[in-house]
Amino acid sequence: MKKGVIIGIILVAIVLVAIITLLIINHNKKMEASANPQNEISNEILNEEENVESNEVNEVNEEENLQNTENQNVTSNNQEAQNTVPNASTETLEEEPKTAEEKAIKIVKKDWGEDSSVKISIDGMDSAGRYVVAVRDKETTKALAFYTVNISDGTFTKREMV
Repeated sequence: MKKGVIIGIILVAIVLVAIITLLIINHNKKMEASANPQNEISNEILNEEENVESNEVNEVNEEENLQNTENQNVTSNNQEAQNTVPNASTETLEEEPKTAEEKAIKIVKKDWGEDSSVKISIDGMDSAGRYVVAVRDKETTKALAFYTVNISDGTFTKREMV
Protein backbone atom coordinates (compact mmCIF):
# COMPACT_ATOMS: atom_id res chain seq x y z
CA MET A 1 0.00 0.00 0.00
CA LYS A 2 2.86 2.41 0.71
CA LYS A 3 4.19 1.98 -2.85
CA GLY A 4 0.77 2.88 -4.27
CA VAL A 5 0.53 6.01 -2.12
CA ILE A 6 4.05 7.11 -3.07
CA ILE A 7 3.33 6.57 -6.79
CA GLY A 8 0.09 8.55 -6.46
CA ILE A 9 1.88 11.45 -4.77
CA ILE A 10 4.55 11.46 -7.49
CA LEU A 11 1.87 11.51 -10.23
CA VAL A 12 0.02 14.37 -8.54
CA ALA A 13 3.31 16.30 -8.24
CA ILE A 14 4.06 15.78 -11.94
CA VAL A 15 0.58 17.00 -12.91
CA LEU A 16 0.95 20.09 -10.69
CA VAL A 17 4.34 20.93 -12.20
CA ALA A 18 2.87 20.61 -15.71
CA ILE A 19 -0.09 22.88 -14.85
CA ILE A 20 2.16 25.52 -13.26
CA THR A 21 4.47 25.45 -16.30
CA LEU A 22 1.54 25.99 -18.66
CA LEU A 23 0.25 28.87 -16.54
CA ILE A 24 3.66 30.55 -16.56
CA ILE A 25 3.97 30.19 -20.35
CA ASN A 26 0.48 31.64 -20.84
CA HIS A 27 1.26 34.53 -18.48
CA ASN A 28 4.51 35.31 -20.37
CA LYS A 29 2.63 35.42 -23.69
CA LYS A 30 0.10 37.85 -22.25
CA MET A 31 2.89 40.04 -20.89
CA GLU A 32 4.63 40.12 -24.30
CA ALA A 33 1.37 41.12 -25.99
CA SER A 34 0.68 43.89 -23.49
CA ALA A 35 4.29 45.11 -23.62
CA ASN A 36 4.03 45.62 -27.39
CA PRO A 37 0.45 46.74 -28.14
CA GLN A 38 1.63 48.85 -31.10
CA ASN A 39 2.55 45.66 -32.96
CA GLU A 40 -0.96 44.29 -32.45
CA ILE A 41 -2.48 47.58 -33.61
CA SER A 42 -0.22 47.63 -36.66
CA ASN A 43 -1.20 44.05 -37.51
CA GLU A 44 -4.88 44.94 -37.16
CA ILE A 45 -4.41 47.97 -39.38
CA LEU A 46 -2.53 45.90 -41.97
CA ASN A 47 -5.34 43.35 -41.97
CA GLU A 48 -7.92 46.12 -42.37
CA GLU A 49 -5.98 47.62 -45.28
CA GLU A 50 -5.73 44.25 -46.98
CA ASN A 51 -9.50 43.88 -46.59
CA VAL A 52 -10.05 47.38 -48.02
CA GLU A 53 -7.77 46.62 -50.99
CA SER A 54 -9.56 43.31 -51.56
CA ASN A 55 -12.93 45.06 -51.45
CA GLU A 56 -11.70 47.66 -53.96
CA VAL A 57 -10.63 44.90 -56.36
CA ASN A 58 -14.00 43.20 -55.94
CA GLU A 59 -15.81 46.49 -56.62
CA VAL A 60 -13.80 47.02 -59.81
CA ASN A 61 -14.57 43.46 -60.95
CA GLU A 62 -18.28 43.94 -60.21
CA GLU A 63 -18.27 47.21 -62.16
CA GLU A 64 -16.58 45.52 -65.14
CA ASN A 65 -19.09 42.67 -65.02
CA LEU A 66 -21.95 45.16 -64.94
CA GLN A 67 -20.52 47.02 -67.94
CA ASN A 68 -20.08 43.74 -69.84
CA THR A 69 -23.67 42.75 -69.07
CA GLU A 70 -24.92 46.14 -70.27
CA ASN A 71 -22.87 45.81 -73.45
CA GLN A 72 -24.29 42.34 -74.09
CA ASN A 73 -27.83 43.67 -73.64
CA VAL A 74 -27.21 46.54 -76.07
CA THR A 75 -25.64 44.15 -78.58
CA SER A 76 -28.54 41.69 -78.42
CA ASN A 77 -31.09 44.51 -78.79
CA ASN A 78 -29.32 45.84 -81.87
CA GLN A 79 -28.91 42.46 -83.60
CA GLU A 80 -32.30 42.87 -85.25
CA ALA A 81 -30.95 45.87 -87.16
CA GLN A 82 -27.63 44.04 -87.77
CA ASN A 83 -25.81 46.74 -85.82
CA THR A 84 -23.47 45.78 -83.05
CA VAL A 85 -22.10 48.07 -80.42
CA PRO A 86 -18.38 47.72 -79.78
CA ASN A 87 -17.39 46.90 -76.22
CA ALA A 88 -17.19 49.98 -74.06
CA SER A 89 -13.94 50.78 -72.34
CA THR A 90 -13.57 49.13 -68.96
CA GLU A 91 -11.29 51.88 -67.72
CA THR A 92 -12.29 52.86 -64.21
CA LEU A 93 -11.88 56.28 -62.71
CA GLU A 94 -9.98 56.64 -59.47
CA GLU A 95 -12.43 56.93 -56.60
CA GLU A 96 -12.15 59.55 -53.92
CA PRO A 97 -11.18 58.10 -50.55
CA LYS A 98 -14.23 57.47 -48.37
CA THR A 99 -12.62 57.79 -44.94
CA ALA A 100 -10.11 60.13 -43.39
CA GLU A 101 -7.69 57.22 -42.98
CA GLU A 102 -7.90 56.43 -46.70
CA LYS A 103 -7.22 60.11 -47.50
CA ALA A 104 -4.12 60.11 -45.29
CA ILE A 105 -2.83 56.92 -46.91
CA LYS A 106 -3.52 58.33 -50.40
CA ILE A 107 -1.47 61.47 -49.59
CA VAL A 108 1.47 59.34 -48.42
CA LYS A 109 1.25 56.99 -51.42
CA LYS A 110 1.32 60.00 -53.74
CA ASP A 111 4.51 61.30 -52.09
CA TRP A 112 6.20 57.89 -51.69
CA GLY A 113 5.39 56.77 -55.24
CA GLU A 114 4.66 53.33 -56.66
CA ASP A 115 6.52 50.76 -54.59
CA SER A 116 5.27 47.19 -54.27
CA SER A 117 7.89 46.37 -51.63
CA VAL A 118 6.26 48.52 -48.93
CA LYS A 119 3.05 48.56 -46.94
CA ILE A 120 1.55 51.92 -45.99
CA SER A 121 -0.65 51.96 -42.90
CA ILE A 122 -2.08 54.23 -40.21
CA ASP A 123 -0.13 54.00 -36.95
CA GLY A 124 -2.33 56.40 -34.97
CA MET A 125 -3.05 60.07 -34.44
CA ASP A 126 -1.10 62.81 -32.72
CA SER A 127 -2.52 65.28 -30.20
CA ALA A 128 -3.34 67.78 -32.98
CA GLY A 129 -5.56 65.26 -34.80
CA ARG A 130 -3.05 64.53 -37.56
CA TYR A 131 -2.65 60.95 -38.76
CA VAL A 132 0.65 59.18 -38.24
CA VAL A 133 1.21 57.00 -41.29
CA ALA A 134 3.99 54.42 -41.48
CA VAL A 135 5.75 53.13 -44.57
CA ARG A 136 7.05 49.67 -43.77
CA ASP A 137 9.02 47.04 -45.65
CA LYS A 138 6.60 44.22 -46.50
CA GLU A 139 9.09 41.45 -45.75
CA THR A 140 10.59 42.69 -42.49
CA THR A 141 7.89 45.18 -41.35
CA LYS A 142 10.77 47.58 -40.54
CA ALA A 143 9.61 51.18 -40.58
CA LEU A 144 11.20 53.06 -43.49
CA ALA A 145 9.45 56.38 -42.88
CA PHE A 146 6.78 58.04 -40.79
CA TYR A 147 4.48 60.75 -42.11
CA THR A 148 2.37 63.13 -40.04
CA VAL A 149 -0.57 63.97 -42.30
CA ASN A 150 -3.10 66.79 -41.93
CA ILE A 151 -5.94 65.63 -44.17
CA SER A 152 -7.91 68.88 -43.89
CA ASP A 153 -5.33 70.80 -45.95
CA GLY A 154 -3.41 67.86 -47.50
CA THR A 155 -0.08 68.75 -45.90
CA PHE A 156 2.38 66.36 -44.29
CA THR A 157 5.78 66.08 -42.68
CA LYS A 158 8.05 63.16 -43.47
CA ARG A 159 10.58 61.52 -41.17
CA GLU A 160 12.69 58.81 -42.80
CA MET A 161 14.23 56.14 -40.60
CA VAL A 162 17.95 55.44 -40.91
